[in-house]
Amino acid sequence: MRFVTVFIFLVVSAVPTLSQSIWSENFEGTDSIPPPGWGVWNQAPFPILPEENWVVRDSGLALPGLATATSVAHSGTKSAGVSWLSGTDSTGAFLQADAWLITRMVTGIQNGDSLIFWGSGGSTNWDDSIQIWFSITDSLPENQQLQLASVYWPVGSTYGQFQRYAFDLSVLAGADIWIGFRYNVDVANSGFFVFLDDVSVGNSTVSVQQDGFELPAQFRLEQNYPNPFNPSTNIRYSIPERTFVTLQVYDMLGRKVATLVNEQQAAGTYRADFNASTVANGAYMYSLHAGEYSSVKKMVVLK
Repeated sequence: MRFVTVFIFLVVSAVPTLSQSIWSENFEGTDSIPPPGWGVWNQAPFPILPEENWVVRDSGLALPGLATATSVAHSGTKSAGVSWLSGTDSTGAFLQADAWLITRMVTGIQNGDSLIFWGSGGSTNWDDSIQIWFSITDSLPENQQLQLASVYWPVGSTYGQFQRYAFDLSVLAGADIWIGFRYNVDVANSGFFVFLDDVSVGNSTVSVQQDGFELPAQFRLEQNYPNPFNPSTNIRYSIPERTFVTLQVYDMLGRKVATLVNEQQAAGTYRADFNASTVANGAYMYSLHAGEYSSVKKMVVLK
């Protein structure tokens, strides 16, 4: 099997949220096996148990190779996960894992589309990583010819804390592709458990990313910066608990201009980047609703 590595623009922990999704999977309709059209393979030269490879699980279940930690999801109740035990053979020898989760065929990719997903890996004492590949041939791992990039969770990562990732797929516009998530760690030195959730492909003009890892003490919506701005600004907000978050922009007549966030989010501080290149000069309001908290602030587009 021959692999060629090509690094394509990577935005770490960033997810476009004002998007037109052409394809998505949240694993909620699946139990134990991958969703229809997806595939799971073990490419290591030794057998492993099926539960050690990529498996869709409900939250709160026991996990192979972990004494106390249980399964988690970013949204809903299910996610796909792979254990460090996928790198051990039947004698318990620590070897190199090569566990693959490959999507069904993704069609209709256009310029500006990105692969977007939520991922979690590593722990206090162990690191983790996955590689993201794609094929224009089929869903077999040996035909995943091109590597987009890698995601790495260092020692000290918070177990079960999901982050957002996005990979630009513009160079694949017009192609039909299969996307592969490869767990290829050397478990003699690293590896814990990786979760994958809310995978999608779509186009976006807005991005949101988690800003640091400290848990805030209270809800807060900050003034956008810069302000006035042309054409882009960022809006920071904090939520001290997991809740459904809506962040929207309105003109001064109360007409909605953009929805920047409209989803369940974990506790943390976030930054939303807003590009106003398509709106007129003038004053606008942006509002945050998170659980019972709400706040509104004013910003100015000055071209």
